Amino acid sequence: MSRVAAGQGASVPRHAGWYVVAIGALAARSPFLAVMVADAGAPDVVIPLVVALLPLGVLVAGPLFGARVDASARPGAWLVGLVSLAAVGAWLAWAAAAWQLGWLALAAGVALMSPGIAPIYAIVDVSIFDALRGDTSRYGRVRLWGSVGFLLVMALLPAAMAWRRPA
Repeated sequence: MSRVAAGQGASVPRHAGWYVVAIGALAARSPFLAVMVADAGAPDVVIPLVVALLPLGVLVAGPLFGARVDASARPGAWLVGLVSLAAVGAWLAWAAAAWQLGWLALAAGVALMSPGIAPIYAIVDVSIFDALRGDTSRYGRVRLWGSVGFLLVMALLPAAMAWRRPA
């Protein structure tokens, strides 16, 4: 019987995908967000404050949601809910920039997004350890996909920013 048929490692590829997206997003959010906030017309002094909303939200919401997730019998449901919250915030931030709604609307999207991304990394780690069923020697291979995502975004980000700001 194969490992997948036996239930061992069946969801590891899905988790590798989570790492590509989550860690890849880390590579893009600060530099690209700063450009978006500047393009939205924020005063120079406000740009780092809006960018700081992300780590501030993570710092505050991480322990709060972490305790709730730890006490939950369904951490996967929390992951879907928090990713959804982050997606709504990201969409609001994108819409504010795309439709020129101003930097306050962009900041609102960032503020909504930040608590949603706070516990995602820990939830993914726990889910992966559950999927590996104690075989922690395979964790590095799954986690490697996060590094691939980070490097991919860092390689593509300059082209995306140049496309956004034609010469």
